Amino acid sequence: MLYWQVGSRIRSAILGEKRAKYGEKLVTAIAVRLEDRTGPWGKLVNDAIIEWLTSGKIVELERKWGIPQTKWLGEMTAKCKAKDPSCRADAPY
Repeated sequence: MLYWQVGSRIRSAILGEKRAKYGEKLVTAIAVRLEDRTGPWGKLVNDAIIEWLTSGKIVELERKWGIPQTKWLGEMTAKCKAKDPSCRADAPY
């Protein structure tokens, strides 16, 4: 459900309901302004990142694509899997 929410929000808020042609790239990067990180968009992106870290999805994709794992990603993945307080949705960045 979370992935659908992220995609839906990107399509409506960023792309204005525009759809990509096959293979076309519409969004280069997604970011949240510091002052918006506690708002709905910031919470949605933060929740998605915590879910991806906890599930190991980012590490899995890095392995799949042959990207060397960074020290930060390894540490954050381990913390989120261990339910460390720094991985709570309301934790400061």
